[in-house]
Amino acid sequence: MENKGFVFTGTAFLLVLPAIILAASFANMLELGGHATSAAIHGDVLFYAYDSIQSSLNKSSHDLVSMFGDDANEIQNRLRNLWKPSIEGNYSKQLGINIALGDIYVKREGGLIKISGSQTNTSAGVWVNITTEDSEITLTRRMGALWIPY
Repeated sequence: MENKGFVFTGTAFLLVLPAIILAASFANMLELGGHATSAAIHGDVLFYAYDSIQSSLNKSSHDLVSMFGDDANEIQNRLRNLWKPSIEGNYSKQLGINIALGDIYVKREGGLIKISGSQTNTSAGVWVNITTEDSEITLTRRMGALWIPY
């Protein structure tokens, strides 16, 4: 009588089997739910980073035009050599994302300074490519070109 044990009969197995299947399915649902939440958070980070970069380019450009007037070469050099590396480096460190900005071209036409992403097409904006560190989500957009009176 000391060697008693639980006998897993066919009926007991049929009663326990649905519980095992439901437990495995529930664990899988929890994992997928975590990925969906993570993707939504990363998406928000990328969108607001893009929005912030666009706002920063707008404000920096207005400041540079107010400082240097119609000197398109000086504005272009400062945007390319100071603003662009600062944005690419600082955002990457602070938010844990990778940012690549396209070329920036500045032209003077009439009474406007035009800041764009193309040397020939002044209405084309600057490309922004933002990726999470794990490269799970990428946001690639072209910002609108800027026309600033001087």
